[in-house]
Amino acid sequence: MTGIPRNPPYAGAPNTKQINLGLAFGAGAGKLAFMMGMEYQIKEWRGKMAYLPGEQAKSIFELYHSKLPGVKQFMKSAEAVAKETGYVKTAMGRRLRFPTGAHKAAGLLYQAYAADLHKLGLVAVDKVIRENQYPARLLMSCHDEIGVSMVPDENIKRHIIQQYTDFNSESSVVRMRVPIRASGDYGINWWEASK
Repeated sequence: MTGIPRNPPYAGAPNTKQINLGLAFGAGAGKLAFMMGMEYQIKEWRGKMAYLPGEQAKSIFELYHSKLPGVKQFMKSAEAVAKETGYVKTAMGRRLRFPTGAHKAAGLLYQAYAADLHKLGLVAVDKVIRENQYPARLLMSCHDEIGVSMVPDENIKRHIIQQYTDFNSESSVVRMRVPIRASGDYGINWWEASK
């Protein structure tokens, strides 16, 4: 959509994933230029060191926002709500309090949405294991991944992965306006499944 690759073709290359995460946590064009190995300058501003973007970073930043204006609107809206009320709410109704640092409201909302979806996925997997009396059990959870110990059965694996990654169907625990792409994999151990 932006013409910028989602993932970097080489270390330090401009990519939308890095821009999304950087913006979510308050990075401006200058900080993103530094992070992606582009031209930038450092100057003192309000007693702190500030990154100033070079021309390439400015043009990528402008292209990104022209193609995805909703991102900037969401960030400004989250910040305004956090400043006014002292908190923001996730889609699930969970409050995130902001006594200070409202400029990071959007980033924390992104993280909180992901955490809420992860928790719902865990509950859905546990439910399907219990209801079907599968010879499996949840072992652990790490960020946005789960570890399930189970017998090597393709149908059970498929059912568990479908439960954890389903955010768009009619039977989904939660429905989002924007489709969420999620995937799952398995292996004989965590290392093999995570490759």
